[in-house]
Amino acid sequence: MKGPFYKLISKEGPREDDFYTCGTKDLIKTVNAETMKVLITGKPRSGKTTLAKAIEKRLNLARISTDVWIQNLFKKIKDREENPPEEEPEPVLEEG
Repeated sequence: MKGPFYKLISKEGPREDDFYTCGTKDLIKTVNAETMKVLITGKPRSGKTTLAKAIEKRLNLARISTDVWIQNLFKKIKDREENPPEEEPEPVLEEG
């Protein structure tokens, strides 16, 4: 039976994991380990995205692309301009 950390990469290298080893060996170290952060910068069309996709696949990381983030931001801005939210009237405070 394969454990939740199947194909765990530990200090001993990549290995298959089962419930016994996941509960007795690297589980706490793995959970408490600092998250790997990789920043790739370079000139336009220098291969940053290709490299990032290769690293993402090889190391099983999450890739955050500023291009996608900016495209989504512009979509939200355009949608907000075309469909402005309804403004609620400001409450009137009574003196007394």
